[in-house]
Amino acid sequence: MAEKTDHKEKTRKRSRVETAVSAGGVVLRRGENGLDVLLCGRANPVLWALPKGGPEPGEDLEATAIREVAEETGVQASLKAKVGSITYWFTRPSGAPGGAPGGGARCHKTVHFFLMEPAGGPARRHDRIRVHLPGLAERRRGAAHG
Repeated sequence: MAEKTDHKEKTRKRSRVETAVSAGGVVLRRGENGLDVLLCGRANPVLWALPKGGPEPGEDLEATAIREVAEETGVQASLKAKVGSITYWFTRPSGAPGGAPGGGARCHKTVHFFLMEPAGGPARRHDRIRVHLPGLAERRRGAAHG
């Protein structure tokens, strides 16, 4: 029994735990086939997600969500209401920003989402991100969170 406790203590010392907070937008518009939702995606690996990101120093969550939608998609959006938040755990890979040498840090992340509607600005490419406003039927076939 003492060996198990020693192993747990060693594991705790090696595993750094971080907390992270980000905010993003659920940008909706009425399209020809119902509601469209703004997603941004990456090609490698393939991932479609809602635009989100971390706050700048002194920035509140609402301002973060609006800024991240604009930065990641080119769309200026107006905030309507808070939708809710999700929390999840992940491990940063070794060598990644915030990752511990020889092993990644465990991270507990909370993402706050806000309902928004487009207010201007064309959807555009940003870095390696693709922007898409799929119809409801298309979203049901292939959207994932990230």
